[in-house]
Amino acid sequence: MNDQSLKQKKLIFFDGVCVLCRKSIDLILRRDKTRKFGFLTLQSELAAEILSCHWESNEVTDNLSSLVYLRNG
Repeated sequence: MNDQSLKQKKLIFFDGVCVLCRKSIDLILRRDKTRKFGFLTLQSELAAEILSCHWESNEVTDNLSSLVYLRNG
């Protein structure tokens, strides 16, 4: 994804290891017919880079028991 598409997407960050999180994303994907959501695992470098703009520390990526929704950048 490029910077422009990231700003326009509704991004959901999730724990890529957690089965419950992955099943939740599967459910969203099945219902998202217009593909308006983008998904990134909290473990990814891109997620850390994006989320660091919104939080001073790594509080979200350090605590992987979260789903994070970021709308329009």
